[in-house]
Amino acid sequence: MDYRKLDNITIKSSYTIPRIADLVDLLSQASIFTKIDLRWGYNNVCIQKGDEWKTAFITHCDLYEANVMYFGFSNAPATFQAMMNNILGDLIRGGHVIVYLNDILIFMDNIHQHRKIMQEVLKQFRDNDPFTKPKKRFFEKNSIEYLGMIISKGYI
Repeated sequence: MDYRKLDNITIKSSYTIPRIADLVDLLSQASIFTKIDLRWGYNNVCIQKGDEWKTAFITHCDLYEANVMYFGFSNAPATFQAMMNNILGDLIRGGHVIVYLNDILIFMDNIHQHRKIMQEVLKQFRDNDPFTKPKKRFFEKNSIEYLGMIISKGYI
């Protein structure tokens, strides 16, 4: 779909996406990593009730309206990041979880604490319904690929 006309009249979100360099700086002392990737990233965000008509498109079969956010919407990245920061906010502020859009990383140097935080993240996902990619979940690794970098204790 081409949503440029909608994007042109959309009030742009001022919500910021974290800088990758800032996220990576947090990881230097961790030795245990768990990565969770969300499936259908933006599709985890519901369109606000009453705004579905703005997303309407027609096919040879019928007229449709989106119920979830699509990739092409100008505010999609900011809205998705805000949603994830809201879901995992307390854990992010705790300093052992980072979120970059649909990529979540739990990092710690204590296995027992790591498991506790991991259980909290998974509980938040159960309570808030974002879908994860089973093939892209990696638990309790000493080295992990995150945002295109290989990360292990003291090395990025």
